[in-house]
Amino acid sequence: SINTFEINTGNQTFCEGTAIFLQCASNLQEYNWSTGETTSSISVSENGSYSIDAIDQNGCSISSEITLSFNQTDQVTIDNVEENAIYCRNEVIELLASGADTYVWQNAVAGADYSQTLLVNGMQTFTVNALDANDCPSTATVTVEVVDCSSIEESNPLSDVVIFPNPTNGNFVIYHKSADNDIKSIK
Repeated sequence: SINTFEINTGNQTFCEGTAIFLQCASNLQEYNWSTGETTSSISVSENGSYSIDAIDQNGCSISSEITLSFNQTDQVTIDNVEENAIYCRNEVIELLASGADTYVWQNAVAGADYSQTLLVNGMQTFTVNALDANDCPSTATVTVEVVDCSSIEESNPLSDVVIFPNPTNGNFVIYHKSADNDIKSIK
C-alpha cells in the first residue's frame, strides 16, 4: 500500500504580513521541504508554491505541494486627528477610522466613529483595530496631548477675550467674542 498525505494549513484566509504554518503527518522518517527545512511543519509568509518530499516508515517516498496566495491587507487609518494635536481637558475628541470593514476602538467600542471626553492632562493614545473584507487585521494609533485650558479673562474692554492654555509653553490661543469687532489687532 502507498501512503499519501496532504499539506494542512489549518487556516483558509491568508493575510499579507502574517505567517502561517504548513504541516504534514508527523510520523514520517524524513522531511525535505522546497524551502530547505527538514521538519514536519514550516512557517511561511509569502505567495508561492511549497512542496515536501518525505520518506515513510517503509522507506517509501511520498510528496505533496500547495500553492498559497496571501491577501493584501487594507490598512486602517485615523482620518480626522493629527498626531500630537493639542486638546483641552474636558473637551470631547471625535475620531473617525477608515480603510477597513469593521473597527474596534480601545479594545471595547465597535464602529468607525469614536468619541471620548478628555479628563486627564498629558499624552493620550487612541488605538483602533480593524478587519478588512478578507478578515485581515490592521491597527492604527494616534497620540494627542491634553492640556489645562483654564483661561485668563481680562477686565474691560477685553472682557470677551479668552487666552489659553494657562500656563503656556510659548504657544497659546486667543478667542475674542466681540460682536462688533472692537479689537482691530493684538500685538
